[in-house]
Amino acid sequence: MEVGALDEADRLSSEIAVIDHGRIVATGSSAELKAQTGTETLEQAFLQLTGNTIREEEASSLEHAIKAYEVALTVKTPVGTPQDWWRLQRSLAAAYEARIEGDREANMGRAISAYLTLAGLALWITALHHTDLARISELTAARQTAATRRTPQPP
Repeated sequence: MEVGALDEADRLSSEIAVIDHGRIVATGSSAELKAQTGTETLEQAFLQLTGNTIREEEASSLEHAIKAYEVALTVKTPVGTPQDWWRLQRSLAAAYEARIEGDREANMGRAISAYLTLAGLALWITALHHTDLARISELTAARQTAATRRTPQPP
Protein backbone atom coordinates (compact mmCIF):
# COMPACT_ATOMS: atom_id res chain seq x y z
CA MET A 1 0.00 0.00 0.00
CA GLU A 2 1.26 3.48 -0.75
CA VAL A 3 1.65 6.23 1.83
CA GLY A 4 -0.93 8.32 -0.07
CA ALA A 5 -3.43 5.49 0.23
CA LEU A 6 -2.82 5.35 3.98
CA ASP A 7 -3.44 9.09 4.24
CA GLU A 8 -6.68 8.61 2.35
CA ALA A 9 -7.68 5.64 4.52
CA ASP A 10 -6.89 7.73 7.58
CA ARG A 11 -9.33 10.42 6.44
CA LEU A 12 -12.10 8.31 4.88
CA SER A 13 -12.26 4.87 6.53
CA SER A 14 -14.16 4.06 9.69
CA GLU A 15 -12.59 0.59 9.98
CA ILE A 16 -9.09 -0.39 8.83
CA ALA A 17 -7.42 -3.81 8.70
CA VAL A 18 -3.63 -3.98 8.74
CA ILE A 19 -2.52 -7.03 6.78
CA ASP A 20 1.03 -8.38 6.88
CA HIS A 21 1.94 -11.20 4.49
CA GLY A 22 -1.70 -12.19 4.09
CA ARG A 23 -2.47 -12.20 7.81
CA ILE A 24 -4.61 -9.59 9.57
CA VAL A 25 -2.48 -8.24 12.39
CA ALA A 26 -4.81 -5.49 13.64
CA THR A 27 -8.20 -3.92 12.98
CA GLY A 28 -9.88 -0.79 14.20
CA SER A 29 -10.43 2.84 13.40
CA SER A 30 -7.48 5.01 12.52
CA ALA A 31 -7.58 6.57 15.99
CA GLU A 32 -7.70 3.12 17.64
CA LEU A 33 -4.73 1.82 15.64
CA LYS A 34 -2.69 4.93 16.44
CA ALA A 35 -3.59 4.69 20.13
CA GLN A 36 -2.79 0.96 20.19
CA THR A 37 0.68 1.59 18.75
CA GLY A 38 1.36 4.94 20.42
CA THR A 39 1.97 6.60 17.05
CA GLU A 40 0.79 9.79 15.40
CA THR A 41 0.16 8.61 11.84
CA LEU A 42 -1.34 5.54 10.22
CA GLU A 43 1.93 4.94 8.39
CA GLN A 44 3.79 4.84 11.73
CA ALA A 45 1.12 2.47 13.08
CA PHE A 46 1.59 0.21 10.03
CA LEU A 47 5.35 0.18 10.62
CA GLN A 48 4.88 -0.57 14.32
CA LEU A 49 2.43 -3.41 13.63
CA THR A 50 4.31 -5.06 10.76
CA GLY A 51 7.93 -4.11 11.32
CA ASN A 52 8.14 -3.15 7.65
CA THR A 53 7.98 0.12 5.86
CA ILE A 54 5.55 0.37 3.00
CA ARG A 55 8.45 1.08 0.64
CA GLU A 56 10.23 -2.10 1.79
CA GLU A 57 7.06 -4.13 1.23
CA GLU A 58 6.60 -2.67 -2.25
CA ALA A 59 10.26 -3.24 -3.15
CA SER A 60 10.12 -6.84 -1.93
CA SER A 61 6.93 -7.51 -3.89
CA LEU A 62 8.43 -6.06 -7.08
CA GLU A 63 11.58 -8.17 -6.71
CA HIS A 64 9.48 -11.33 -6.29
CA ALA A 65 7.34 -10.35 -9.28
CA ILE A 66 10.37 -9.73 -11.52
CA LYS A 67 11.85 -13.13 -10.64
CA ALA A 68 8.52 -14.85 -11.26
CA TYR A 69 8.02 -13.12 -14.64
CA GLU A 70 11.57 -14.00 -15.75
CA VAL A 71 11.10 -17.66 -14.81
CA ALA A 72 7.68 -17.81 -16.48
CA LEU A 73 9.11 -16.30 -19.67
CA THR A 74 11.52 -19.25 -19.93
CA VAL A 75 8.47 -21.51 -20.24
CA LYS A 76 5.97 -19.34 -22.11
CA THR A 77 6.97 -18.43 -25.65
CA PRO A 78 5.54 -16.07 -28.25
CA VAL A 79 5.00 -19.04 -30.56
CA GLY A 80 3.57 -21.59 -28.10
CA THR A 81 1.48 -19.36 -25.84
CA PRO A 82 1.44 -15.87 -27.39
CA GLN A 83 -1.22 -14.27 -25.17
CA ASP A 84 0.40 -15.50 -21.95
CA TRP A 85 3.86 -14.50 -23.20
CA TRP A 86 2.59 -11.05 -24.17
CA ARG A 87 1.04 -10.43 -20.73
CA LEU A 88 4.14 -11.68 -18.92
CA GLN A 89 6.51 -9.57 -21.04
CA ARG A 90 4.34 -6.47 -20.52
CA SER A 91 4.17 -7.14 -16.76
CA LEU A 92 7.95 -7.60 -16.60
CA ALA A 93 8.44 -4.26 -18.36
CA ALA A 94 6.06 -2.52 -15.94
CA ALA A 95 7.75 -4.12 -12.92
CA TYR A 96 11.19 -2.91 -14.04
CA GLU A 97 9.72 0.54 -14.65
CA ALA A 98 8.34 0.67 -11.09
CA ARG A 99 11.35 -1.09 -9.48
CA ILE A 100 12.67 0.60 -6.37
CA GLU A 101 15.85 -1.42 -5.80
CA GLY A 102 18.95 -1.08 -7.95
CA ASP A 103 20.09 1.63 -10.32
CA ARG A 104 17.17 3.66 -11.69
CA GLU A 105 18.80 4.07 -15.12
CA ALA A 106 19.50 0.34 -15.42
CA ASN A 107 15.93 -0.49 -14.39
CA MET A 108 14.53 1.89 -17.01
CA GLY A 109 16.85 0.33 -19.60
CA ARG A 110 15.48 -3.12 -18.76
CA ALA A 111 11.91 -1.80 -18.93
CA ILE A 112 12.54 -0.21 -22.33
CA SER A 113 14.18 -3.41 -23.57
CA ALA A 114 11.13 -5.44 -22.51
CA TYR A 115 8.77 -2.94 -24.17
CA LEU A 116 10.87 -3.01 -27.36
CA THR A 117 10.69 -6.81 -27.37
CA LEU A 118 6.89 -6.44 -27.36
CA ALA A 119 7.03 -3.86 -30.15
CA GLY A 120 9.29 -6.10 -32.22
CA LEU A 121 6.90 -9.01 -31.84
CA ALA A 122 3.97 -6.79 -32.76
CA LEU A 123 5.75 -5.73 -35.96
CA TRP A 124 6.61 -9.34 -36.75
CA ILE A 125 2.99 -10.43 -36.22
CA THR A 126 1.75 -7.57 -38.40
CA ALA A 127 4.18 -8.49 -41.17
CA LEU A 128 3.25 -12.16 -40.84
CA HIS A 129 -0.43 -11.25 -40.95
CA HIS A 130 0.02 -9.21 -44.14
CA THR A 131 2.14 -11.97 -45.66
CA ASP A 132 -0.56 -14.50 -44.77
CA LEU A 133 -3.24 -12.29 -46.33
CA ALA A 134 -1.20 -11.96 -49.52
CA ARG A 135 -0.58 -15.73 -49.55
CA ILE A 136 -4.30 -16.42 -48.97
CA SER A 137 -5.16 -14.12 -51.88
CA GLU A 138 -2.66 -15.98 -54.11
CA LEU A 139 -4.06 -19.37 -53.11
CA THR A 140 -7.64 -18.21 -53.62
CA ALA A 141 -6.79 -16.90 -57.08
CA ALA A 142 -4.99 -20.15 -57.96
CA ARG A 143 -7.96 -22.22 -56.78
CA GLN A 144 -10.35 -20.10 -58.81
CA THR A 145 -8.14 -20.48 -61.87
CA ALA A 146 -7.94 -24.25 -61.37
CA ALA A 147 -11.69 -24.48 -60.84
CA THR A 148 -12.30 -22.47 -64.01
CA ARG A 149 -10.06 -24.84 -66.01
CA ARG A 150 -11.90 -27.89 -64.68
CA THR A 151 -15.35 -26.49 -65.34
CA PRO A 152 -16.57 -27.72 -68.72
CA GLN A 153 -17.19 -24.87 -71.13
CA PRO A 154 -20.54 -24.89 -72.96
CA PRO A 155 -20.26 -25.67 -76.68
